[in-house]
Amino acid sequence: MEIPFTLGVMQTEKGDGAETVMADFVQFLQARGVTVGGLIQVNTNHPDGLYQMELLDLRTNDRYLISQPLGKSASGCRLDPSGLCDASAVLRREIEAKVDLLVINKFGIAESEGKGILQELFQALEQGIPVLTSLSSGYRENWSQIMDDCGQFLPPTLAALIQWWEEVSAPGHAHGAGH
Repeated sequence: MEIPFTLGVMQTEKGDGAETVMADFVQFLQARGVTVGGLIQVNTNHPDGLYQMELLDLRTNDRYLISQPLGKSASGCRLDPSGLCDASAVLRREIEAKVDLLVINKFGIAESEGKGILQELFQALEQGIPVLTSLSSGYRENWSQIMDDCGQFLPPTLAALIQWWEEVSAPGHAHGAGH
């Protein structure tokens, strides 16, 4: 298994626009006939200053709410594990469908604790499906412990993601043309 090559890890910082870059990359590939499955996080701002976190299914456009409305004064994690569990079924479906690329919105708090959608990430890689995810610097140490620093680390730019995909999908690569 060529995990370092088929696992793209977009390194992100809060406010760097990485979600938009990932969405643009998905649209770029889909426009070229690449079957991209998985989930991208979409945040919706509300007038009260809070935002709602949803995961968007890239093939059906279904949305899965993954945040809990804890109120303005709450300081704890707003991640809703049941919403994340519902969304993980999307990833399992896409792995079974053997998509060309599986997008897993990010390695975050749940994954850093060995939960969340970590199992689906491992399953896709074991089956030879290239995976793209993102990683905030705040979780880099957890990533190193869980993933043993596997993956090709990429800056959050469309050009870097396109170059990575061209390498992953190149003829002669284990997952390239003819998959």
